[in-house]
Amino acid sequence: MFKKNSAILTIFIFILVLSVGSGMCACSQSDIEFTQENWNRHIWKRYRMLNSLYEQYDLSEMTKEDIIDLLGLDGTANNYDHSLDFYIKKDIVSPLLLGFSFDDNGNVIRFDIYSD
Repeated sequence: MFKKNSAILTIFIFILVLSVGSGMCACSQSDIEFTQENWNRHIWKRYRMLNSLYEQYDLSEMTKEDIIDLLGLDGTANNYDHSLDFYIKKDIVSPLLLGFSFDDNGNVIRFDIYSD
């Protein structure tokens, strides 16, 4: 009887620890409000600002100059005539990037998230 109660208690504690751990992980991954200060300060947490960024700005209507004025150049992976990529999340294998493509006039024609 003691072994059975002990096993049940052990399983209960294990499930409790997993539940609490999962809750803490979920809380630490909540969105961060996009501000230029947050964007520049938290380069590897930028992915958590994307919802706020998309709600505040219509990126598809911007030019390359507008994007640079808004996001700056800190934490860029590349800056070419027709593309500009920003690091948004550190990953063990490859980082996550927010990439923009521009036409010959510098207008945004596409932006997406991809892994390098």
